[in-house]
This record gives sequence, structure tokens and C-alpha cells, in this order.
Amino acid sequence: MPRVLTRSLVTRPLAAALALGLAAALAAPAGAADGVNMSMSATAESTSTMTASAAGPEATADPYEPSYYQQLLTVGSAQVLESTEPGLPTTLFVSDSIGTAAYTSKETRSGAKWKLKIRGFERPHEQVDAVYQMIAVLPLPVDGSGVDAFVATRLGIHPREGTDKSSKPLIYSGERLVLKRNVALERSLLPGLVGYSSIDDKLPSLQGTGYEYTLWDTIVRYDPSYGDTVQVIADVAYSTNSDVSPPDAADERLKAYVITWIPGMDPRYPLFTVRMDIVGDDGLGSDLVGPAAIE
Repeated sequence: MPRVLTRSLVTRPLAAALALGLAAALAAPAGAADGVNMSMSATAESTSTMTASAAGPEATADPYEPSYYQQLLTVGSAQVLESTEPGLPTTLFVSDSIGTAAYTSKETRSGAKWKLKIRGFERPHEQVDAVYQMIAVLPLPVDGSGVDAFVATRLGIHPREGTDKSSKPLIYSGERLVLKRNVALERSLLPGLVGYSSIDDKLPSLQGTGYEYTLWDTIVRYDPSYGDTVQVIADVAYSTNSDVSPPDAADERLKAYVITWIPGMDPRYPLFTVRMDIVGDDGLGSDLVGPAAIE
């Protein structure tokens, strides 16, 4: 499979930046969550700057570079994964990708059928032997009261490897991956991750956009036989009323994300997050015909 370029990759300077966050986090008194989050926010900002400088706009994933959680463990040792700190993570370490999310639709007698198409997604394969929670963070339509204005027409998200013309299910640790909507996680984890921060340590609020974040997740055990890079395509099929509009691709708040979380890790550390741009309808909607298209 051809390698997909990314605009920002996890690189060795991350270890130095995380060391600053580690010292601040472990030195903070119990209950001083705000102070810890502020220090980790500064860490994420400085790390993002160093990462962009080291990788450059045309960088490709280096299979010999340590992954995000490898570097985190190098700095913080096993205590990062054996934490007894209460609470859930509230900060992100965001890495941009040229992967995109395109919303396409087709009108029917009963409303509109939509497909959210994730294409070009790539992230380095984590190399830490742990259990991971993979979380897709996808903006989907809501009504004026913030209630879902869509109905999923297929149970879950089924990631695939390959292209639209030739693809196969993503098999990891011997299992076919399926990410399912997790409303409980939306109520518990999401509130702490959404904010108005000026740096990339939060998800921007989508208030007033007609869309809100939805979380779709799965749990996987590290597969040492997998390759250096995870590259997938995926679709989310859903239906709405005819008056629902696609997200405004020009609104910088509207992005799609994939979060990799090791449940039980110290919540004071940022979650590794890949961000994808939302793009306008570029003609992909023309393939939305027949029952096989809306699976």
C-alpha cells in the first residue's frame, strides 16, 4: 500500500517536551488538576512546534521513530500506565493528517441518505504492549436542542485497508475491527476534552454549527505483527430529514479526529489524537446509488 503523507508526525523531540509535562504533573499536589492541565497544555504547544520543525510539511512516517506512547513511557516509565490518579484525561496531543472527512448525500422520498467518508487516514502504529481504546470523534448533525438529528443506517464503523476500488476489512490481533457508537463515553470523557483553548490541547466547541461530536470506539490488544503504519478508509452511513445541511468545510472548528487512549493511564497526560480536515462535496456523492452504497 502506498504511504500517505502527513503534515505533522510524532518525532524524537516529543520526549524532551513530555519531560517538562512529567515534572509538572508529578510535582503537582493532589487535586490540582487545573494546574496540571495548564502545564500539559504548554507542553503540547511546545511539542507541536518542535514536531512541525523536525518533520516538515512533506514528511513521511519514519518506521524507526518511537511512537507517542513509547516516548511517553520513556519519560514517565511504567507509572504512566499504573496510575491511581482519579479522573479522566482532559487534554490532547494533536497531530495533523492529510486524511479527510467528506460528507455526501442523496435525496430520497423519505429524506436524505448520507455517507461520511474517511479517506487517507494514517497514523504510526503504537509499539507499547498494552490495551488500547481507539475512538473516532465525528461531528454529526443535531437539532436546535442538541438532540441527534440523524439515524445510523449501519451498525458501527467498519475500517478497511486499501482503496474504494479494492479494499479488505482491517484485521487487528486476529479480529475484524468495528467501532460502535458509545454514548456513555460521550457523556463522561467528551465534556473534559471540549473547550475554547487557543492551542491544540482541546476539541473546539461546535456550538452554533448544527453539529456535535459523536464518539465511536473499540478496544484492541497490541498486535506486534502489525506493520509500522496504520492506514485505513471508513464510511459512516446515516439518514436525516431533507433540511439537514452538510458541515461548513470553511469553519475551522469542524474537524474529524481519531484518539488513541490506553485506559487506566495517568489522566494528566495528553491523549494522542490525529486530526483530519472536513472537505466539501467533491463529486463523491455520485456513487450513492442502490442499497450496496448505503450499507
